[in-house]
Amino acid sequence: MSNKVVIFGPWVGEFSFEISWWMPEIRLLRNTKYKDYHAIHVGYLGRKGLYKDFIDEYIPFDDEINNEIKFWMPDCYLVRDEKDSRSGINMPVSVGVLFEDIKLELEEKYDVVEVVTPLDNPIIGDRCREENPIGEYKHLSVNPTVDEKVKKDLQVFDNDRDTVCVMARSRTRFGEVDGETWNPDNWGLFVYKLVNELNVNVVMMGIPEQRNYPGSLAFEDSEYIKSFVFEGEDSIDYQISLLKNTKCSIYGASGAVTLTFFTDTPVFTQQSKENGNRLNFKWQKSLTNSHKSVKLFDKYSMGELYDSPVQELFDEFKEFYKGLDNE
Repeated sequence: MSNKVVIFGPWVGEFSFEISWWMPEIRLLRNTKYKDYHAIHVGYLGRKGLYKDFIDEYIPFDDEINNEIKFWMPDCYLVRDEKDSRSGINMPVSVGVLFEDIKLELEEKYDVVEVVTPLDNPIIGDRCREENPIGEYKHLSVNPTVDEKVKKDLQVFDNDRDTVCVMARSRTRFGEVDGETWNPDNWGLFVYKLVNELNVNVVMMGIPEQRNYPGSLAFEDSEYIKSFVFEGEDSIDYQISLLKNTKCSIYGASGAVTLTFFTDTPVFTQQSKENGNRLNFKWQKSLTNSHKSVKLFDKYSMGELYDSPVQELFDEFKEFYKGLDNE
């Protein structure tokens, strides 16, 4: 065992910032500056699958810390809460205590203990608009055990229809729906059209919305609709395998759609007019063969998106879906 250890984290920010900038940056650091170190990451439960190709040990937050973080609002690489003066300046107190305890424990076992935190190279401003930001960008692989289970779970559809995955984004902050959430009733009508007009099976990628932390909708199961709710330590690996084992995915207006770039799988995504351009950087296109199987629909501005037409989105997706057979 190496007598040197590097601790990455703690990560408490948004998922899209984690996969877009934090994960690639620390992969590069791990494989260069810290290649001879034992590597540890501290972050959210369920995210270890993002780091499995370069991290030796993943330490997740416990339920108590998760609940504290999710009362705040994840924002870029930190969290914010208008009622807390620490917002945007430091980590939640409980996270800082945990991280320091881990560091002290490791100092008793290793000769050299290095720490890399999101505060060292903040993910803000121009860095988020760079065409080729610092980092090692590569596709994520499946977890073989999880992948086998997902394949088996998808056999619940006993028919010859294609299966598509829907991530129906939902976000409220302190009781207020944000400007990029689509009306849940519209999602229901849209899924109905997928099943009855396009004749596909639909898997809902259900991610629980916890306090102020965003999630996605799940619907009641039927012959052609199944909701897979992802929780627990392997939740990100389940998402990766679901994307890999379905015809394509449909994402609401979320930066989380970037996960599909890292799995190199076809995706149709609804985005606000203000944020559609955040998905067209060179580093993203390098992962998707210049977005060959990526469709961004960003006609509506924040606020307008909530009640935007179901039929229009369905027609746009139908055109995208039919084009996949010609690739």
